[in-house]
Amino acid sequence: MEFHFQRSWHVHVERTTKEIITSSCHYLDSVEEKTAVLQVRVKDFSIEKAELLKLRQAEQFTETVIHIPEIKGVTAYLGSGPELRKALAPLLSSQERELFNQCIIGAFQGETFIFKERGFSTAHQYNQAGEEFMLGTCRYYSNLDRITNSWSDYIGEPEREQYLFNRFKNQQLMATEREYWLIGSLNDTFHQVNTCLRLRKTDHRVVDAQGQLLRAPDQVCRESSSYLQDLTGIDILQLDKKELAGRLGAQNGCVHLIDLVFDSAETLRMYNKTRS
Repeated sequence: MEFHFQRSWHVHVERTTKEIITSSCHYLDSVEEKTAVLQVRVKDFSIEKAELLKLRQAEQFTETVIHIPEIKGVTAYLGSGPELRKALAPLLSSQERELFNQCIIGAFQGETFIFKERGFSTAHQYNQAGEEFMLGTCRYYSNLDRITNSWSDYIGEPEREQYLFNRFKNQQLMATEREYWLIGSLNDTFHQVNTCLRLRKTDHRVVDAQGQLLRAPDQVCRESSSYLQDLTGIDILQLDKKELAGRLGAQNGCVHLIDLVFDSAETLRMYNKTRS
């Protein structure tokens, strides 16, 4: 077994002042190191400041800071994707735009711990609003009639003053003589998810796909790992993210599982580019 390529993300959300939370996504792979940073207003979740830091590229270790005033005022919340893409597409690569998307996801997750300042008097009230907003978006919110734990049951009445959310994601590409092995992991404040894909080197078709949700809000979430068997025989490099999500259950699947498998496919694509 040989190790070929590695990618890592760390999303960190911190209360930096009474009015501001800072959501950052630190990314490293075998070639690059970059960090996206958003300063977000607590009151309305509007972006106050955005920066991209380029820290390593092609063995150059000079720090370059890119200020992005074009997205000031955009709401850092789920659903802002089209507006952000329009503003960022002329400025950044798709990979760099995804770092800011991860910042927004992090801010949304961190909202759990400042829900009172966001206008909700109790965790239960925040939970009800979340069920309406997220309805049909993943296995949990597509099966609310089956869950045994509501979000408010899962988090209780939390109190965090400064450190609101952390997420670590990792991808490892390894290889034997005939197969690629892609190992993905996600570990954050609320979830732990792992995937392992075995692919034939000759055609990138999946020989075996395994995964598990070690920590999740409800048992119903864990059922989504069964969709991984539907990847067997598929060349995952030929699927875009929407097609991949369809294979993994779409709204009845786990978004984190889908993201990990997509990240694995992208890891192999990136490695292949380094060889060409």
